[in-house]
Formats: sequence, structure tokens, C-alpha cells
Amino acid sequence: MAVLTILPQVEAKPYVEALYEGLKELGWVEGRNLIIDVRYSDGDAAQIRTLTTELLMFKPDVFFSATDIASRAAAESADPPPIVFAIGNDPVGSGLVKSLAHPGIRATGYSIQTYELSSKRLALLKEAVPTLNKVGLLVYREGQPGTQLAVLQYSEAAEALGIGLLRIRVDTPEELELAFENMAKQGIHWFLMVANAWFIQGPRLQQLDSLALKYRSATCAFATMFADTGQLMSYSTDYFALFRRSAGLIDRILKGADPANIPIEQASTYELVLNHRTARTIGVTFPNSLLLQATRVIE
Repeated sequence: MAVLTILPQVEAKPYVEALYEGLKELGWVEGRNLIIDVRYSDGDAAQIRTLTTELLMFKPDVFFSATDIASRAAAESADPPPIVFAIGNDPVGSGLVKSLAHPGIRATGYSIQTYELSSKRLALLKEAVPTLNKVGLLVYREGQPGTQLAVLQYSEAAEALGIGLLRIRVDTPEELELAFENMAKQGIHWFLMVANAWFIQGPRLQQLDSLALKYRSATCAFATMFADTGQLMSYSTDYFALFRRSAGLIDRILKGADPANIPIEQASTYELVLNHRTARTIGVTFPNSLLLQATRVIE
């Protein structure tokens, strides 16, 4: 079995362990009845194809990748193995599969509808900050699959809520610093991000926390780890649960199932995490309506 992650090894370890725990519960134990080869792309999309080629040389019975985007190189290879992905941002839109109900190629996994949730994150931020009238949208590498859809949905949601939206492309840490400076000059202290693994990497998480504190800015982020490290709030599915649940798909494939015939499931459980400490620091008071929706509140 091959495993390809999109994060550096230290940050990917908890997710990979969740996958291993799920496999163990189903009777698959590394070194006993399962051989696992793992590669870490360190958030660098350029490495994905090279690492995929390395992993495919081992002729894996199953190719597991963290995301649908990271699965494409394996799917486009000359002899694609059965593929399972944990986090499907837009598996149909990215061209990986034909449909969620009938993938049509040897790939299956979970759809988290992250781009479709764009309007929900903006609405939650507006609920937390009723006076919100301008927001910055940070976009990493606009040409990546799904990005254009997310930008469109954020734009439509902002227009519907009467909020001005400033789109800022950030491809480097230096540009991220300039983005916050630019927003502050325009009186914008609220921001959103188009979901991308680049923002999740440890150095970027730390930089975002530092910049948010420096410019007293806040967000409703696309992964719970942002709220855990100090951002105001987050709204997303439980990524750890998806890695664990992926073991069930791998089990079915190892027992002979064809992933082309396994429907891609849509995530059904989402977490709203509020950081009270950050709220107090920047002067935000969460309304009761928001607190009642929260899955978890960080005091």
C-alpha cells in the first residue's frame, strides 16, 4: 500500500496515525499483513508527481493520498492502481472522477464540499461581527483546481451580504505579509482564505497567527487547526475522522472491490470551533446564536 501526504512529516503524522488506527481496527497491521510505503510532499505541489512515480514503482495494491488533487498524478499514470483519497475538495470539478455516485475510474474517497462552504464561512464571520462590511480574501495560486469556483462563491456570498471583498493573491510568505499590510491600509481587519494546503503548513500557520495578532485581524478558517492555534474561528469537517474512515474503503479494495464502483461519500459532520481567548484579545463578543451552534469553544 502506498501513502502520499501533502504536509511535512511532523504535521502529517497525526493524520497518518488516524489512518493506521482505522486499518488496525479492520485487521490490517503494518509488518504483519500489510506493507506501507509513505511519502511526504511537504506542501510542495511540484513534488507530488515525482513522489507518485516513486510510490508506483512498488506496484501498490492501493494508492492512498490525502487529497483528490494529490491523487491526479496516480490516476493519470499509464497503469493506475486503485486510489483512495481522504479529502476531496472537488473530485468531479478537478476531473479526477466522472461523478460522486459513479466515479468511473479506479478512484474513490470522501467529498468535503470545502468550496461550497465558502458562503457559510463568510456568513458565520458576519454573525460573529455584525458590523463587518469589508473582508480580504487570500488566494494561493489562482490556477489550481477549484480555486476559481471558491472565489466566485465568496464573491456571490459577499454581494448577498452587502460586504466588500478584496481579493489578494499570495504565492510566497513575503506576499502574505504584504497582504495583511495592504488590508490594514484599507481598513480591513477581517479575512478569509481559499482552502489550500499551503496555508496549513506549520510555518504558514505560525505566520498567519503572528500577522493576525500584529494587525488585529481575524478569520473564519477552513480547518479546525486554525482555531486551535489562535485564529478566531473555523468551520470544516473533521479531517482526522476522514483519514480513519478511509481505512474502510481501503479494506474493501484489498478484499476485491473496484473503487470505480464505490460511490464517493459526502462528509456529513462539520465542526464550528470558536476561540474565546482570541475573541477577547481583539474585542469580539460571540453572540449566543453562534455559541449554540459551536461544536467546541476554546476558553
